[in-house]
Parts: sequence; structure tokens; C-alpha cells
Amino acid sequence: MTSRFRTSAIVSTTARLHSSLKFSQILNGLHDHSRMITLNPLVIDHYLLPANSPESTASPTYSITDQISTLPFHLWDSEITYTASFENIPSGLLSKTNAPMGVEIAGEWRLVASGGVGQDVSDEGFELVETATVTCNLFLMPYIKGTIKKSHDELRRRFEEILLRDHEQSSFLSGAG
Repeated sequence: MTSRFRTSAIVSTTARLHSSLKFSQILNGLHDHSRMITLNPLVIDHYLLPANSPESTASPTYSITDQISTLPFHLWDSEITYTASFENIPSGLLSKTNAPMGVEIAGEWRLVASGGVGQDVSDEGFELVETATVTCNLFLMPYIKGTIKKSHDELRRRFEEILLRDHEQSSFLSGAG
């Protein structure tokens, strides 16, 4: 039975990445599921579920635990555990999250050329486009959307920071030899 208070909304953001980053490097980062999970500032634990687990899907599925603050200033923090599956695609990453209280999130992280030249070539660098379709109780929606926006903005910042650090290290090593 579907609740008449159930609703869906789309949360979408686009971030231009540093122009020195290559398509393959960014894509490899997106395809590192464990890294993507731990870059989320809410995550405190995660593990890959066995393939024969009831919660598992055809794609790698993880049990993830977040620490969330339901009141300002961390006056009431709690932990929430949910499952998320990840599927690598040629332009990025798809995810499907099933959380308590009927919260479902279908996400896509897609890499596009800023100048529109081609998949692996761009004079202007690349943009990371995230689109998440959130389905949950109408009264939870503002909280869920706000939490996704805030945590994923930080996740993207950390993602680019790590990619730049890795890029600088590989440039240094290739120039040193």
C-alpha cells in the first residue's frame, strides 16, 4: 500500500572540476565505491554485503551507517544504517539507496566535458553532474533534501581535493624519473 503522503523530488548539482584533471582519472575515482562512500562526511562505517545477502542486488551493495544530527548543534545525534548499491557506467556512477522510513534515493554522478568537445577530451575541463531522485514521506522531504545537499557538497569538495592530490603526486613521480 502506498501512502498518499509519499512524494518525490529531484536534487541536482553541477560542479566544474579543476582543468588539470583527466576524464579517466575522474572516472576511476567515481568507480572506487568505497572511496566515494567514505568521502561523505556523514558516513561512520560501511562494508560490502555478501552477494548472497537478502539486501544485495546484481550490483555491489554496501551496508552504510551515517551519523546524523536531527537537532542543531548536535543536540540529538543518531546513527542510521541503510543499503546502497553502485553500478559503474561509462560516464560515471549510478547508485540506489534504501534507507529506513521508506526513503529511497536513485542517484547518478555523470561526468561531462565543460566545452562539449568529447568524452575524454576537453580544453576546458570537466563538470561533475549529480542528479538524485528522492522518494520519501512528504514531511521528511525538506530534511532529506537539505541533508543530501549539504553532505554531497562536502563529498564533491573532498573528491576533487583527493583527485588533485593524486594528480600532483603522479605528475611529480612521472617527472622525477
